[in-house]
Amino acid sequence: QGFPVRQLFTEGRAAFTSLLWIMGFANMIALMFMNSWLTTVLKNAGFTIEVAILIAAIVHVGGILGGIAISDGFDRFTRGRFYVLASAYALAAFFVASVGYSGADILWTTAAVFVAGFFLYGVQNSFNAVTAVLYPTAMRSTGASWGQGVSGIGQLVGPVLGGVLLSLHWSSSH
Repeated sequence: QGFPVRQLFTEGRAAFTSLLWIMGFANMIALMFMNSWLTTVLKNAGFTIEVAILIAAIVHVGGILGGIAISDGFDRFTRGRFYVLASAYALAAFFVASVGYSGADILWTTAAVFVAGFFLYGVQNSFNAVTAVLYPTAMRSTGASWGQGVSGIGQLVGPVLGGVLLSLHWSSSH
């Protein structure tokens, strides 16, 4: 009854919904940037193209394992699911930044890329399940759909923003 999206912001859900949308949007920007431009960033950091491609592929291995581990965390911490999600998003941001500061150290870069993928893909894989569980039954589909839609905007922005940033010829750490 009424405008269903408005219900996502009533009865104390406004902060939660807003934070969820911001996290999903920002995560998709980072995820799509890494998916689209990581090889180029690594090559610009001094790696050969062959090594850059291999390291960039590691992000997906981390993502597979992250999806499994983070979804297990949601199952174990049923009362703190939002905090598991928020913590995973914060760790994703830290390790994405770590990739930029790893320079041409192959072990550190590979580890940072793996862990960044673990959290970036891991939380995105669990995003719909979390929104479905955290909203009341009557608004679960609305909450999950709008959360995914706002995240999808980040999916469009990420590669474009990455291209713009790379065109500025900044160093990898920037």
